[in-house]
Amino acid sequence: MSLEAVRRLDEQAIEASEYLRKNNNVIEAAEVAAYALGFPENPLDSEEIAQICEDPEQRAILGCLIRLHVDSLKSVANERIFPPGILKPLAEATETINSVYRDENFVTAISDVSQDHRGRDHNFLPEMQRDVAKTAKVASVLFTGEEEASLIEYGERLLEETYKTLLDGHLTKPLIKIELELSRLNRGAEFDREALLEEFNKLIVTDQAGNPHRAATVASWLVVLGQRNNDEEIKEIGWRVFQAIVSKHPEWQFMIPYERKKQVLAQQRKRLVTILKLFTTSPQTRRELRKELIEEK
Repeated sequence: MSLEAVRRLDEQAIEASEYLRKNNNVIEAAEVAAYALGFPENPLDSEEIAQICEDPEQRAILGCLIRLHVDSLKSVANERIFPPGILKPLAEATETINSVYRDENFVTAISDVSQDHRGRDHNFLPEMQRDVAKTAKVASVLFTGEEEASLIEYGERLLEETYKTLLDGHLTKPLIKIELELSRLNRGAEFDREALLEEFNKLIVTDQAGNPHRAATVASWLVVLGQRNNDEEIKEIGWRVFQAIVSKHPEWQFMIPYERKKQVLAQQRKRLVTILKLFTTSPQTRRELRKELIEEK
């Protein structure tokens, strides 16, 4: 099969899906990305992925579309309360992860790509690992005990492995370490306080000028998780940075109350799903999802 015979992925689907995603229409965003990729009726096979990857523009479009598909589906699942409604988008996201994210040809081709099809910064491989880690975290709500812990710890291992592969100065590296250590803090595990604060300082140095919205978002995480876990040092460090940023961007004051609300709702949702899953889903179906997601043999 020649490259000309391979389906051409449409970059306009990226713009449409991104627009929907940014406006919280995550169901529609996932559907647009799926349609552009040919899912589910005409999925990409490994040979076609390899040939798409020969074209740098098409390779980047593929990377954007699969990330929009997985991230939107993860968000759909994270917004739902009833376990069947959580399982379905997670199963679809996991299928994309297994068929494209983990395709050897695609991983090799995308590993050094740091820009999208329009020349905008986009560090695909580390961001894809973050997608998988976040999908595993969302899936953990369907489980308890060791099965729940295994999904969260799997996501943390992905973050740690990705962090170690990135060179110092990589713009995504501090964020990955922050997410990793805050995940450990949030579940009451031992975490590296010094590394967390060091990477937070690095992120603030680069982001306060170039990406203040991300800096404010991450600072709000420290405030809320520090308060929730009675860690005054982390809370105060996040608060000082947050206040410095919102003094210039007062429209972002909502971030901390919003993050607090998210944490409360997540706890309430977890309790409800724990009860409902017993009556609405089978243990086998849930365990099959977990097995596929964490590549358990």
